[in-house]
Amino acid sequence: MSNYKTESVLGGWVTADKTTGEHIGPVFNSAADCWAWQAENLIRVRILVGASAAYACIESGTRSLDVRLAPGKSAAAAMLEAAAEMTEKAERMLKRARLIESASNLV
Repeated sequence: MSNYKTESVLGGWVTADKTTGEHIGPVFNSAADCWAWQAENLIRVRILVGASAAYACIESGTRSLDVRLAPGKSAAAAMLEAAAEMTEKAERMLKRARLIESASNLV
């Protein structure tokens, strides 16, 4: 379920947060252009629960990512834990890349 809606405003169409009513993004002349912008720029999350595991399916524009959720935790807590693990791994990879780059100057 989306937390956003398309609203008609003076001058066109805009994306609005369903909870706060806050307008997000530019005003478009057509609803179709607004929907295209939403598809490219807004994040959509679905939680799928299977017999052996649960997953968060994240979509934004042309990108998609499935994250296996740790059992016994809320979806948000499990996603934050997965993000922290990915960040740590990325930092290790960056350190290795910098070492390789520095070593390339020595050969």
